Amino acid sequence: MKENTTNLFMWGYQSHFRFSLEYLAKRVFELIGADIDPKVLLVGLRRPELSTVHPVCIEPEKGEWSLALFDRITDEVDEAVTNHPKQRVFYGDEVSMREKPDNIRRLAIAEQVQRRLDVEGHKQGRRTFCSTPYRVGDYDVVCALQVPEHLFRQHPSFEAIWNCEPHEASLVHSCISQILEEGRHGLMRPDPGRQIGDDAMRSAPEVIRRAAASFMRTPFIEGRFADCDMFDAINAISQMQYEGEAGAGKLVFAASDDPNLSFVLKFERPAALTQTRWARKLLQMATSEAALIADYNRIVGLGDLSDVSAPPISVNF
Repeated sequence: MKENTTNLFMWGYQSHFRFSLEYLAKRVFELIGADIDPKVLLVGLRRPELSTVHPVCIEPEKGEWSLALFDRITDEVDEAVTNHPKQRVFYGDEVSMREKPDNIRRLAIAEQVQRRLDVEGHKQGRRTFCSTPYRVGDYDVVCALQVPEHLFRQHPSFEAIWNCEPHEASLVHSCISQILEEGRHGLMRPDPGRQIGDDAMRSAPEVIRRAAASFMRTPFIEGRFADCDMFDAINAISQMQYEGEAGAGKLVFAASDDPNLSFVLKFERPAALTQTRWARKLLQMATSEAALIADYNRIVGLGDLSDVSAPPISVNF
């Protein structure tokens, strides 16, 4: 019985919850063709107004992560909150200003947990991703996901610009974000982990679909955004048959003036990607030597890729 005793106790179903989230991550990566063994860790920091429980808890408490990894984290979170850049931000509405202290604290907790896990993870060849915390009982709980570094060599990313800052973007990154979002939303349920299944979390196929849709909203052309649902548009084209048969072709997303492109044919009047029948007919013209080129939701011509710059996004049908 002593072996099953939880010393670092946050809530009664913490181990079940962690297992469910880790299993979801394994299924997601399995379905997108990534043969890896992801690890999930829960880190809980005691609420600042409390003093009667452990200052920090981790789940699993007897796993490969040591509690010593989080020594002094509460002090460093307090310091990070005081010096956080968002302290200088003033919002125009009362609700946002009232929520600002808690929002800053959540950001600081996630950043400090990530910093410590990054140091340890790099030694093991792993990369760490963390959710923002959500309160469960007496703790602000962070869901942390670690994946092998080689995953990002097998599934390369590209640089996307969000709010004037560069970010890595790929389907893998979108899947990771969606998994962590499922974890955080799972923590919002009563007694998280008490019910395994029964819609406690979305299924792996649902997570992948949401991740793919999110990825297709990535601004891969700096300063521009799609004005249609790219994921639905691409699905509609891929599902439409051509003359009664499933067609094949290649579609490349890139700015029409990208030096990485060599046009074989450039349309005088670009066709809308949302015009499914017309887009499907144009895709039938694409070959392995000449792909269909789309400038977001406009099909601008047929062409090929060179290695002048970082490669645009390509989709095979």
